[in-house]
Amino acid sequence: MSGLRMIAITSGKGGVGKTHVAVSCAIEWAKLGKKVILVDADLGLCNADMLLGVKSKNTMKSVIDGKCSLDSALVEVDPGQWKFPGDSDQGQLFFLPGDIGSSDLTVLDPDHQKRFLETLQELSGHADMIVFDTSAGLGWPVIQFCQYAGEAVVVTNREPLAKRDATVMLKVLEMVSPSPQCWLVPNQVIDELEGRRLFNQLEKLCKDRLLWGGCVLQDKAVPEAVESSRPVVLHEPQSDASRSIRDLARYLLDHPPAGTEDDGALLDRVRQILHQ
Repeated sequence: MSGLRMIAITSGKGGVGKTHVAVSCAIEWAKLGKKVILVDADLGLCNADMLLGVKSKNTMKSVIDGKCSLDSALVEVDPGQWKFPGDSDQGQLFFLPGDIGSSDLTVLDPDHQKRFLETLQELSGHADMIVFDTSAGLGWPVIQFCQYAGEAVVVTNREPLAKRDATVMLKVLEMVSPSPQCWLVPNQVIDELEGRRLFNQLEKLCKDRLLWGGCVLQDKAVPEAVESSRPVVLHEPQSDASRSIRDLARYLLDHPPAGTEDDGALLDRVRQILHQ
């Protein structure tokens, strides 16, 4: 039993820094010695590849369609692009472009569903952690990726629309079955006190317990990093935002869900979701 963790990083509203957090956390987990696969599950605007500086002509859709093997779609990110002196020698970072298209996975025919499950099973053999960077918004494929993962990190900020959409996302994730464990990560906050206030506001609206994952501080280094198409943890590793993300990544790594599933139970859950 590998103890594989799958984590979906999502948001109700676009433009709150979800992809930046997803890519940066994947890098930090790899730096801590984990074998990490980042899946770009944004069905509309895939852009994690730009932040990682990688390209691949094959995607998860290519694999599920039977047009290529997983190995030919999975890209190992050159350690020279993200490792610093002192980082673990054990860590690896892979990227899987996740362009599954606009189709809802529930309408895939049985052959495609079988290949999707086989793909997840293969991925589990390659990694300690699989990170889904979902689309923004409240579409059903987003909800499904959160269900597949079993853990959802919901990124939001202080903007009223962002808070509203994050609240709706959390309520939807409470209602679906199986329901993922949900973490909240306030982004672009002035300090942790502001992040905690935002967390408390949303926690009151959730029936189930919402977990505090940490917050990411507002930092001028972030727009500079975005402008240079690099994650802030690489662009300015000593910035306040980078330290926040490192703390977030360590906290999530050190607090796995109670009763973590083995790979068989994980795949059974995915099978159940596909057949709903």
